[in-house]
Amino acid sequence: MRLPWPPRRAATRAATLTLALLLATACGSDGGDEGSTACDEGKATNAPRCVVEADYLADLTFVAKARPSGNAHHAAVRKMLVDRLTALKFTVTEQTYGAGVNVVGELKG
Repeated sequence: MRLPWPPRRAATRAATLTLALLLATACGSDGGDEGSTACDEGKATNAPRCVVEADYLADLTFVAKARPSGNAHHAAVRKMLVDRLTALKFTVTEQTYGAGVNVVGELKG
């Protein structure tokens, strides 16, 4: 029986959505004006104001390329995630499973 949305594809989509959210909050400040339109990195509700669109698109384009488990691009994306999460003060662990590695970031507090 063929599933309409195979679990492997579901995992890829979930990882892509998670990454998109991470990148959206991690791309930096736009240096905007003070007040309601400024990036305030201390408030989660202001995260969209902190996105630098060009950086976000560059990261998304990089990640969106084919990355079969074990190839060089797959490793480069994993390294980028580890580096980005570490820079954001997350505790990062890599969980190996049968066919790959999950990158998990935990923010304590």
